[in-house]
This record gives sequence, structure tokens and C-alpha cells, in this order.
Amino acid sequence: METNLSKYLRARRPIIWVHSGDYKEVDTIVTEATKEYKNKAIFEYRAFGAVNFETKVKSDEVADLYSFLNILFSVGFKTNVFLLIKNTEEEMKEARNIAFIKKIAEKMYNDINYNFNIIIVDEDVNVPKGLEKFTSIIDIETMDETTINQYIQDFAQKNNARIYWDDLGDLSISLKGLTKLDLDHILNMILEENYGAISKGANQIIIREKGQIIKKSSILEIIDFKEKIEEIGGLEGLKEWLSSKAQVFRRLDEAKKFGVDTPKGVLLVGMPGCGKSLAAKASARLFNVPLLRLDIGRLLGKYVGESEHNMRIALKTAESISPCILWIDEIEKAFAGIDQNGGASDITKRLFGQFLTWLQEKENTVFVVATANDITAFPPEFLRKGRFDEVFFIDFPNEEERERIFEIHLEKRGKMSDDINLKELAEETEGYCGADIEEIVKNAVENKFILETENKEEKKITTNNLLEATKSIDSLSNILSDKIDVLKKSYKKFKIKSASQKIKNGKKIGGRRPVENVSWWDALEFCNKLSKKYGLKPVYDLSRKEEGILRIHQSNGKIEYPNVADFRKTEGFRLPTEVEWEWFARGGEVAMQDGTFNYDYSGSDNLNEVAWHYDNSGKETHDVGTKKPNQLGLYDCSGNVWEWCYDTANYGYIPEKTPYIYDEVCLKKRMKGNSWYSSPNTCELRPVNSEDSNGRDFGFRIVRTI
Repeated sequence: METNLSKYLRARRPIIWVHSGDYKEVDTIVTEATKEYKNKAIFEYRAFGAVNFETKVKSDEVADLYSFLNILFSVGFKTNVFLLIKNTEEEMKEARNIAFIKKIAEKMYNDINYNFNIIIVDEDVNVPKGLEKFTSIIDIETMDETTINQYIQDFAQKNNARIYWDDLGDLSISLKGLTKLDLDHILNMILEENYGAISKGANQIIIREKGQIIKKSSILEIIDFKEKIEEIGGLEGLKEWLSSKAQVFRRLDEAKKFGVDTPKGVLLVGMPGCGKSLAAKASARLFNVPLLRLDIGRLLGKYVGESEHNMRIALKTAESISPCILWIDEIEKAFAGIDQNGGASDITKRLFGQFLTWLQEKENTVFVVATANDITAFPPEFLRKGRFDEVFFIDFPNEEERERIFEIHLEKRGKMSDDINLKELAEETEGYCGADIEEIVKNAVENKFILETENKEEKKITTNNLLEATKSIDSLSNILSDKIDVLKKSYKKFKIKSASQKIKNGKKIGGRRPVENVSWWDALEFCNKLSKKYGLKPVYDLSRKEEGILRIHQSNGKIEYPNVADFRKTEGFRLPTEVEWEWFARGGEVAMQDGTFNYDYSGSDNLNEVAWHYDNSGKETHDVGTKKPNQLGLYDCSGNVWEWCYDTANYGYIPEKTPYIYDEVCLKKRMKGNSWYSSPNTCELRPVNSEDSNGRDFGFRIVRTI
């Protein structure tokens, strides 16, 4: 196996510094790299003395490193000497040891017959100044996905463990970047806690064990998170975008095979207290990956080059435990003064350039979430496409978003009730940020607790309680009015995409409510038009639609009757079968692994978390994405609008093993999911409806076989 170590040895590099703490893996690589040398002697020295390279038995004949170097010096004339020096930080600082190692290096350069390679192994790279020009630094190359895949199989066979073969690709990606030592630790823990099975169900174990690796580093911080994407009030555009990227991260192996580029990251800019940090935390839960925070202040060192070295270590550490999210909060403070006027220090400029280069060129699965309040100090190229996948502007919440924020914080404290007038509260809090609204709710609840009586009705939080609490809190937009005006002008200048839905004269622009009043035939026609738009063969032959006759285009060119068609052999967009609909509505394979497949509703046992229904909808549809998504990131499978399925409706429940049922005589078609007009006690996933026309709460969702 060709390695960098092999190349450096053949190139007669006298000193090779191996940046690693995995001694077992280093020994394996050294053994492999020195196989081609017939005459050789491999020696090893550690902090406690010389040891036999093969047996690791300590020698009593060697007092210290200097003595050992003195003993071995002449051996280099007789054979190829390879000396491994491990974990000797203090002895490597001694002048006499540095001088002797330098003497050996110079001899190697000046005498072709002298062969003495020194391989220093350490987790840190602190090359003594006198040895810098003789030293080459290498990192142990981590295994690629194919090698990890085979390593897992070998590990499973050795430990008599079960493997879920369909999960092997995603697991290989999740474990990429780790050393074999870390990999063994994690796989052993999976066997211990996952009932002897290696599967994606062990993802939380992997995240936790990766957290242990981060905690050993003083540069990065592992963040525990419990925030959910549905706890963000509003910001529908951002939430939808994050949900789409989460689909890639949750199915990395499949996405990679399909040719999807790995998402790089997002920059969130805008007003303080409006949800940027919350979005960073919620995205980690949505992506189901560890959340790391990079504090640039921790990188700064007192020695020349130390800060840049720390940045390299931080980024390399993040890569080693990817897929993960790397969160840089208030990035404008971290790189203060980076602008055309040159206000930043030289160190800050170098760190900024180093970070931008990494961000531009990275091909790993580290998703960067950077937040900033003020971007006026950054050069324009910082916002250029290619650095981040998208840049979002987060403004103060609009009226509808303020309603949702009040609702979220009241529900979190168990104080939400039908008596609270959210619309009135939202109208009275224009210019308040999300943090302001949370403080209002906290104060109102605290005041009510202090003044509570035995009367249970008195313990309820009322609209007046909340309005009273509002009086004691000045809005952030008022406190920072001058600064905010400047910030808003800068955001307009850069034309940054809004994270929220736009409101004009009280009306929504570009609304994201589901389509209504759609018949089953209308839905088929839409599927065909969308297929044509993307250059795909339409699924449905609608030439005899007026007669109620349907045929199905197969990808092999055949046109089949609908009761014998194979949807696995279609190309374009189509309606899901009832069995398909229920599978994805319940969360599919992800929910099976999480143990949440049998929730009553799509994504939860709590209807209000996931659905708009008769009791909470205000008798109208709502924007898709304002409720919690299910385990696959799909919104509103429960509630909002009924969704057409392909099947006809003259049967009861369709068995799971039956792909679909279609009777050409039956005019009624099946619908699933219930709607904004449905009573809460009818909103479970299993019930089915049937209709033969359109309706004010009839919509649809489309799928495609790939």
C-alpha cells in the first residue's frame, strides 16, 4: 500500500513527523512502508525508555534518548535504521537531543551510504526550531468510504455481529474521518448498546461518541441541543431550505450515488434576537448530526504560526467527525476589521483567508452555519456563491410570525389556551424580536405564579396578563433604532434573500399554502405537465379523460391498463398509491429505525404539533412548513388538505403487500391525511376518504420513481 510515509522514506527525508496519537496504526503503516528494505532495523523510543518495536518490551540498557541516539548512530552505516520516537515532548525540548538528531539528519543529506530515518510520532506538531528545515510533516490518511465499509464487515465477522446491509453505505459516511482506534471504540459501543447489530439505528451512539472526541479538544466545543425546527416561529423560507438540505444529509450515500453535491453551509445575517442561533441548533437536530461551535478567540496563540495551526486543527477535527454542523456565532466579531480599509490584525487576516479557502474548496460533509448581525465590515466576496450555498436575511418577525412565537413559548410552558388572543398580542408587539416576546411570556408566567390564588381559573394566563408584561419590556428595534436603520440599508445593498414570507398591505406575497379545490383528474394533468417541463415521459395517458378512461405509460414504451401497470417502471411525476402515501407519511425507514413509525399522526402523537385541523386552523389552510415535519422532513401529511392517492375507493384498507387497487368502474378515488376542516378525533393516519369530484379542502402531493 503506497503511503506518504513510503514516498518520504524513498526520498531520503531524514526526519518525518507523523501527526497522530494512534500508535497501533502508525506501527502498521511503518511496517508496511519498510517492507521493501531487505536490510533494516526498526527501533522505538518512548518517554519511559527504549522498547522492542515488535514486542513493546522495555529495555533496561538505555537511560535516555540522548544515550539511545548515541548507541544507534553508527548502525546507520551498516543497515537501514528506522527510529520511532513516541510521546517524548519534554526530551524533544532538550538542546543536546535536538543537536544529535540534527547531526543524524545532516549525515543523511551528506553521505549516500548513511541510512538513518527518524520518525517522530505525536498528537501535536511542535517541531523544534533547529530541526524545521530537515522535517517533513504527514498526517495519517483516514480510510475512504469503501475501506470503512470493508472494515465494518470484517469487524462484524470477527465479533459475530449482525449488519443491516442497506445501512452500510450511510454508516460508512458517518464514520468517515475517524482513526481506526476511534472506529473500534465506536463499533464496540454500538455492539454493546444496539443489541449486537450494526445499523443506522445506532446513529445517536455515533453522535455521542464523536462528542467525546471533541471534548478532548480545547479548540472546538460540542453543543448539546434539544431545539426543534418547529420551535422557530416563522422563517418559512429558511426552514424549507434547511429541510431540503437535511434530506441530503440524512441520505448521504444515496445522494452521492445520485450525483447530488454535498451541501456546504449557510450564512444567516440580520437582527439580533430573531432566531439565528436557534436556527443553528435546530438544524443539527433536523440533520441528525453533532453540533460543533468554533470560537475564533480560542484559536489565537502567543507564538508565530500558532493561531494558523490551531485553525488547521479545528477544521481537521471537524472533518474527522463529519457529517456534522460547524457553527460560528457572530462571525463578524470573530474576524473584526476584515474590510478594504485593512482594520484587522495580520493574524486575523490570515485566519480569515485560511477559513475562506477551506470553505471554498471543501468537499467534506461539514455543514457550516455562520451567523452575523453586521456584515458591513466584510468584503463583498465573503457573500459570494461558492462560499455558502445560501445567505439569508432574518428581519424582525412579521405579525403572523409574532403570533406563532407567542404560541410556541406559551405551549412550551403549558399556558396556551383558546382564550388567548394571539392576533391582538401580535398587533401590540410590532418591532419586537423573538427574544423580546419570550421575555414577555416569561414575565407574565412569573407574575401570575407570584399572584396565584386557589381559584384554578385565576391561574390561567390571559391576554391582559401578556399585554401588561409587554409594558415593562422595550422592543429591541426601539432600543437600537439608529443602528438597525444602518443594518437594514446594508442588507438591501447586498440584496440578501429573506428568510421569512413577505407581507404587503396585510397580504401574503408568494404564499406557500397548499393548492385546494383540485379534482383527481386535475392532479393527474398537473403531474403530466410537470413531467414534460423537466423532460420526463408523462405517466398518464389522458387522451380519453372525458370518457373516464386512464392508461399508464411505462418507461419501456408500453401503455398498460391502470390495474396492471408497474409504477416502478414509470419515469415522470405521479400520485402516490395509498400504500406509498402511508409509508412516507409515517416516516418510512427513518421512523422504523427510530421506533416512531406507529405514531398516530405524521411525525408525532401530538396532533397540534404536526397538523392544522378544525380546532386550530381558523377554518382555512396554512403555509406548508409552519408545523413540525415528520421523520423524513415532510410537512402536513396530517391535516391542512386531504391528499389524493392513485387508488380507487371501493375497498376497505389496502393490505401492505398489495401495491394498489384500481377498478375502472369505480368513480371514487382515495384520499388520505384529513384537512383543516377535519375534527381532531378523525385525524389519525389510517382513515381513508373517497370522493369523485373536487372540494375546498382537496389537494395532492406527488412522487416519482427514481
